[in-house]
Amino acid sequence: MSARGCQGELLGTFDFFIASPSKALFDLLYFRTHQFRGTSLDKIMELIKELRIDFEEMETSEQKKFHAMITPYTHE
Repeated sequence: MSARGCQGELLGTFDFFIASPSKALFDLLYFRTHQFRGTSLDKIMELIKELRIDFEEMETSEQKKFHAMITPYTHE
């Protein structure tokens, strides 16, 4: 993807990646909970509801990926 100036000059080229829904949610909660310190799975699911994210609408494969990502961090 490129950014162009007002007169059509090329200002720069930018590479970027779009996160999957599970990774985007994980990243958001990771930083919001300070790396999931002292955070239970129940608290994580409560935060998802507070953010008005309809987790059940996420594809089942993405839900499984999300749970796989947070499992090492949760404190049950």
